[in-house]
Amino acid sequence: MTSDLAMGRVDDASTTRWLRHVRGYVASMEKHGTENLRSFHKKILRGEPYHYYLMNGLGYLYAARLARAYVEPLFLVAERGGADGLAEAAAPAVDVMRDIIFDALIMMKRRDPTMVREAFAELAPVLPVPNLDIEWEIDQALASYQGEAVYFKDFQLNIWSVLGTTAELVETFLLFHAVPEEVLIHPVEGQPYFVPVETFRAGGRGSPARLAVLRDVLKAANDQVRRQTYYGVRQERVPDHPFFTVLMWSNGSASWFINWGSTTAWPRLCALRNQCEFQLDANEIVVPYPPIAVHEVIEAVDLHPLYQFSSEAKERGEYPEATDAGVRRAIRSAIDQAMPGMDPEERAVLAIDWFSHFKAAKAKVPGQMEKVEAFLREFPVWPGFARLLEEWFKVPRHGPW
Repeated sequence: MTSDLAMGRVDDASTTRWLRHVRGYVASMEKHGTENLRSFHKKILRGEPYHYYLMNGLGYLYAARLARAYVEPLFLVAERGGADGLAEAAAPAVDVMRDIIFDALIMMKRRDPTMVREAFAELAPVLPVPNLDIEWEIDQALASYQGEAVYFKDFQLNIWSVLGTTAELVETFLLFHAVPEEVLIHPVEGQPYFVPVETFRAGGRGSPARLAVLRDVLKAANDQVRRQTYYGVRQERVPDHPFFTVLMWSNGSASWFINWGSTTAWPRLCALRNQCEFQLDANEIVVPYPPIAVHEVIEAVDLHPLYQFSSEAKERGEYPEATDAGVRRAIRSAIDQAMPGMDPEERAVLAIDWFSHFKAAKAKVPGQMEKVEAFLREFPVWPGFARLLEEWFKVPRHGPW
């Protein structure tokens, strides 16, 4: 990370990384279209119904080729003009893709097969079935589902889906290129996303500055969690900056996870469409911090207040399972019992630190089992704690417990 980043701009290296991410999405849609066309061929050879696979394959592959035609030139623009150059060229490309989507939806409504014919004309050389009668195939697609034209609509909706997602990915760059913070691309949960440099540089792991950031993030998340005490949907206005994260609770796993669909879409809709209020269910919260910071504390966020009433909680009972989540909750419980006067977020961050030592001890990192012993001396634990650790460490009572 260089120090000469311009304020309010995505740096050039991150711009290229994001374009590669967009290209990767387009390539995955090309692959999906090709797989559908292969399935179409196999179905023909077996004498089975196959029109679904043809329309889906044509839609995905044709849309991906259109998307690639507008994405690939952006690489050259970014190479020559950097992030600023891309910002100038990206908006027109998005507009053209949205025009094609609009045309596809109009044709779907009118049952106009013009775009299907265009796709077939371009893709005929790569289709696995020679001498295909596309007019007959169109008639079959229009007649599908007792004349509801479901297969025909699938083609148009795939155009909408692929070009729409591609346009949204490019628009996301435009959104973060315009913010007043320095921004870079960094993977969060394995996928690239935009990160404010100030958050990214907030000290190394374990440093006081980093722990202070994590405490603030966790407090903000828990403040939202504690308000979710009733079932039903609610309207909520998102923060007036794009660096926020939407979390969803799962009773099945008894954990929070990042809802990437909303986390990526809502900032864009708010900034570019002035749509800043969204409907959230009881298991959703908005944390006013970027995903890179929320991801670090997500395992320490409080359980959903309604979880205790769920069938999943009743089936599990009160005794923690011998999983990472169970041991983490047990450690947090011991700390909460020993330090009731400490700030809840301080206790949660302390639990994160202690759990890292338990994980390291389980991985047989030298010196870490001594940390486990220190925890057991410092914090009171209930009788079942020993059995929990025995199962989790997978050793028969040879540990310090």
